[in-house]
Amino acid sequence: MAAIFRAGPTFRLFDLSIQTLDGESAGRLRCVARAVIAWLPLLALAAVLFGSPIARQILPVPALVSAISIVLLGVAVNMVNPARGIPDWIAGTSVVPR
Repeated sequence: MAAIFRAGPTFRLFDLSIQTLDGESAGRLRCVARAVIAWLPLLALAAVLFGSPIARQILPVPALVSAISIVLLGVAVNMVNPARGIPDWIAGTSVVPR
């Protein structure tokens, strides 16, 4: 959806836009990179937990500890700078009203 709309449908619903730090509209590639960064931890966790029977038997505790650590890191970063999340910080974007 990020490649097609430059943001997901939720952004359009709430009348938001993604911009670069210099105030210009973010390009499709940057929006896709932002979406990949946002979804990567969840997809990696799902791959570890549901990927193979061996992973389900051996890795649940480290995977859960990693997931909890990622969530706590995200909360800490958002408390320090609530205007920009981790995906925005890495991709060099910010969410602004249209």
